[in-house]
Amino acid sequence: MIVSTAQAAEQLGVTRRRVSELVRSGALEAVELSGRYVIDAAALGRFAFTTRLNGRPWDQDLSWEILRALSGEDIQLSERAQNRIESNSVVDIAGQINRLLVIRRFQAQGLIQSEHFLAKTGESAVERLGVQLAGSSQELHAFSLVDNPELAFDAVPYSDGNLVLYAWRDTEIRVSDTTPLALVAVNCMLSENSRVREAGKVSLEELRKSWLAKHSK
Repeated sequence: MIVSTAQAAEQLGVTRRRVSELVRSGALEAVELSGRYVIDAAALGRFAFTTRLNGRPWDQDLSWEILRALSGEDIQLSERAQNRIESNSVVDIAGQINRLLVIRRFQAQGLIQSEHFLAKTGESAVERLGVQLAGSSQELHAFSLVDNPELAFDAVPYSDGNLVLYAWRDTEIRVSDTTPLALVAVNCMLSENSRVREAGKVSLEELRKSWLAKHSK
């Protein structure tokens, strides 16, 4: 789903001029169609979700460490990562991690045949959080397991496409197989579907509580 700059301004509570400034600066992701900018509704929701945060963005390697720990991996966790888990709410954890991701939409051919190159996330993997949604989505939300998704999936950037790709801003490919459960939950919290958002929040809270029960002094 895409929205106009006027609709984006209304949702953010700012002027259309401010939205245009955010688009030009790259802070708000948009594409140009017929001489006008349009904004993916998910990108708009992510912007509204993450810009409420204070302070500098988290380090991306540190955030990945936190996600792995919350997902139940037995890793040696740094003191910094432990402090972030203990002192931040799940909303802030999700916001900090989602602000480190780039999300792009493509129109891809032969998507089903290419799924072994993808690690599903967000609403495309919401069943891993114990939620079953009626009907099937026409969109696939995933991390690419290959360096050149446009070639691998015969995909072209398209604002209303069927493939929504997530990637870390530093271009590192950290997801190498199945998306960690905590990252699925974090990405679910960006969904336009309120049930998916709530499932992500509840699941991340359960993962955090489980971690705290095992590791807090």
